[in-house]
Amino acid sequence: AVDRLRRQIGRGGSVRATSPRCPNQFGRRGHFCPLPTRFRPFADRKWDEWLELYRPDAEYWVPAWDDLGETTTDPQAEISLIYLSSRAQLAERVGRVTGGRSAASTPLPRTAHAVTNILASAIAGESRIDASAVVATHIFDVRRREPYLYFGRAGFRLIPSGAAWKIRRK
Repeated sequence: AVDRLRRQIGRGGSVRATSPRCPNQFGRRGHFCPLPTRFRPFADRKWDEWLELYRPDAEYWVPAWDDLGETTTDPQAEISLIYLSSRAQLAERVGRVTGGRSAASTPLPRTAHAVTNILASAIAGESRIDASAVVATHIFDVRRREPYLYFGRAGFRLIPSGAAWKIRRK
């Protein structure tokens, strides 16, 4: 599958994939678009479907700000907002949030996610795709009746798993 991607975008090249009509995998027209559909189950609160997008050995990391303008770079040695080293840990966190065991998430806030500027690159000599996107998350805190906006860049590493691409790192 990665070889097909390389033929589509050229060795070491990149492709912008922003059309919501792009299929989840390689489409008949040769479009590659694995990321936009990755956000939908989360937005729809389909937690089991969302967890299935991740490999068992997936890392989920949200770095903290080291100072004004730099984020931490090593989740093992520096503070992180979130660091989970496996899909099992991610599932446990989802269980806390959905089971009412997370005071900060009870009731669940209303959210909307805007994902733009998606770039994907096949890595030469490896069966993986590294991708990035600009993400804005609009949150409405039901308890406080206040809106919040979080934004930033999300990075992804996708690995082929059968006929699908699974997230290895986010």
